[in-house]
Amino acid sequence: MSHTPGPWTYDGRQYIFGPDMEMVAEIRGCGAQLPMDVNARLIAAAPELLEALGEMVNEAQPLGIERPAYKAALAAITRAEGR
Repeated sequence: MSHTPGPWTYDGRQYIFGPDMEMVAEIRGCGAQLPMDVNARLIAAAPELLEALGEMVNEAQPLGIERPAYKAALAAITRAEGR
């Protein structure tokens, strides 16, 4: 199973929607100190971030780049894809 395709948009209040205006997430918090808007914008950007990170990894892989940032990127992709 894959995630809802992007782009996702945050309505500025409480919901994140997919490209066909289907609700992807509802943002909730319990307290004025929580950065709900910041978290919601990060969640809404997730599909684009995952795609960009995957493209970077694919471009770096043939070059034999195995630095810590490359390994961290692979781990983040694996986690996001539930593998």
